[in-house]
Amino acid sequence: MDLIFQYESGDERSSSDSEEEEKSCSKVVKKIKIDKIDNNKVVSTADEIPDLPDDLFPESIKEELVLDNGKKRLFEHVDGNYPTYVYVKIPTSDDINAMIEEVGSIAKEHDVLEVVDDYHVSLSRVFTMREHHIDTFTSEMTTKLKNIKEFTINFETISTFVNDGQSRLFFSANVCRNVDKLNDTIKKIDQVLKQFKFPVFYETPLPHLSVNWKAIEPTDPLVINPIKDMPLKHSTKSTIVDTIYWKIGKYEFFVNLNKQ
Repeated sequence: MDLIFQYESGDERSSSDSEEEEKSCSKVVKKIKIDKIDNNKVVSTADEIPDLPDDLFPESIKEELVLDNGKKRLFEHVDGNYPTYVYVKIPTSDDINAMIEEVGSIAKEHDVLEVVDDYHVSLSRVFTMREHHIDTFTSEMTTKLKNIKEFTINFETISTFVNDGQSRLFFSANVCRNVDKLNDTIKKIDQVLKQFKFPVFYETPLPHLSVNWKAIEPTDPLVINPIKDMPLKHSTKSTIVDTIYWKIGKYEFFVNLNKQ
């Protein structure tokens, strides 16, 4: 998803945390099915994971993927291919709900009326994965992320974002506290994605939680004059990031981060 005024083509707490938490955003510019992975059966990987020849798969057709939050994305559908993305779940609480209500109220003033009901912070683009990569990808993700120490984030400002297809605009709350730690996590995820030749995240990530959205045209006023780092009246308290999730088709996988 692009922040249209900045993104260009190019999608533990420790004693130092108290200093990092003072950084502002502008300065740091369902039903779940869980599969257990038997690591003993996962083959170790080289720098890149070889793919299977395309002619082993049936001819593809266009279809729309409807995500849990009601948003749609267009994919080439191939049997054995699964839409995939990596994310952090944001559980609701009184202060999160107050923030969501504030963002939603401002969004409605701009006629951005569709509501996102699956609150998360994306750590990757949405991409397609072939079935034979699932076990190895999950093993690589677990190995890469399991030693990260859990940390906290919060939300303090509002920005508008546009998706890769330039078809939808989102009102979102920006991650502020420990955004550098979240971006370090994204870098580790990108390292795994590169092994499989999957698309990596944006060159300058701006992690955010989308609250409202609408379909747009290039002439939309918010495309021409986007909102950037508008301060929230209801900035949130700490939300702990202790688990990283990735969804492959209808299946959800996760890795728990290190406790402090």
